[in-house]
Amino acid sequence: MSDLTCPHCHTELPHSANTCHGCQAEVEYGVPSSAFILLLITAIFIGVATRNMSLGGWVALTAILVCGSVALTSLFANRIAFKR
Repeated sequence: MSDLTCPHCHTELPHSANTCHGCQAEVEYGVPSSAFILLLITAIFIGVATRNMSLGGWVALTAILVCGSVALTSLFANRIAFKR
């Protein structure tokens, strides 16, 4: 893996860094937490909408969570974000 360059202070960092050594910006890899929270809220909403969490609701909730998690993980596989 190649080194990363901080967009804030232009310090070179190894790919496994959690914070920038120059400006202390946090380095996030992968799926943002907000995407998983939105997926959970969507799954619960659809599950409840299908006859007040009957068996079909639980199946829908589980399917959305599993498929959505797989989709988010592959969609954000190469994401690297620097946050101050």
